[in-house]
Amino acid sequence: MKRGGGASGGEHVRYGGRGTRTDSKIRRGGLQPIDGRRLDELLKNGSAPEPEPEPEEDAMLMEKLTDWTKRLGLARGAVEAVGATAKGLRDEHARLEQERITLISAKPPREDIAATVNAEVDRLGRAWLDVAGAAVLGELAGGVEVDGHGQFVRITPGVLGRDFGPLAGYVTLASLCAIVPDLVKTGLAQVLDAVPYTAGPPMAERAGRIAAVDERIADVEREHAILVDQAAAVGVSMEHMPGERARRTGVAQRRELAEANNRLNASAIAQGRVKPEPVE
Repeated sequence: MKRGGGASGGEHVRYGGRGTRTDSKIRRGGLQPIDGRRLDELLKNGSAPEPEPEPEEDAMLMEKLTDWTKRLGLARGAVEAVGATAKGLRDEHARLEQERITLISAKPPREDIAATVNAEVDRLGRAWLDVAGAAVLGELAGGVEVDGHGQFVRITPGVLGRDFGPLAGYVTLASLCAIVPDLVKTGLAQVLDAVPYTAGPPMAERAGRIAAVDERIADVEREHAILVDQAAAVGVSMEHMPGERARRTGVAQRRELAEANNRLNASAIAQGRVKPEPVE
């Protein structure tokens, strides 16, 4: 298409097609020339199709998209890694809490209970003998009977189980522990062997092991709290463990109480109801 000459001497400007010459005034004005196809479309429909991106622009766009994809992938991977670390700490915390419960509640090994049985049977037997041993001896020893002048009358034999003696009435476990301690020990061992249970560590080790678990629990809670705080700093929200939440709530409450108390003191001083104490 040709446009007619103007006041500049009838110079014609042709648009479109290969070898198209571009008006130097358009270039000098910093405007982009319109090719013939776009100009025809503009004159016909009032709008022109968007120019197809240059190959270099496509390459730059793809490079940016690739970079953004990599960044998103790295960010997603970092978030997943933080989440996995936090889950590992929570799982370890739960395991340690269960171990602590076991250390507190588990029954000791059977050999420990057998040692307790033997010690308790011996203790009860000695206690019974301390109270009743002399009386039993008196019952069984018998004696020599004499008359009012001290003359021998007869030998009085020992009697087992007088009506008011230590062996009268019901037989107690304490008396059995004194009289037949080995039988009692064997019988109690048979009773305990018939009861199934899962044994924990020896009682002598419990205090030290509980202290070690408590120390490890504190370490895990501290590591998890640091991780949650660091994640929050970059926009990743995670929940603190219950103990840490309670601790922080307590700290916040104490801070609020202290601030309220300071405000009351400042108000009282300002109103002259309280005189400030001099600082030495």
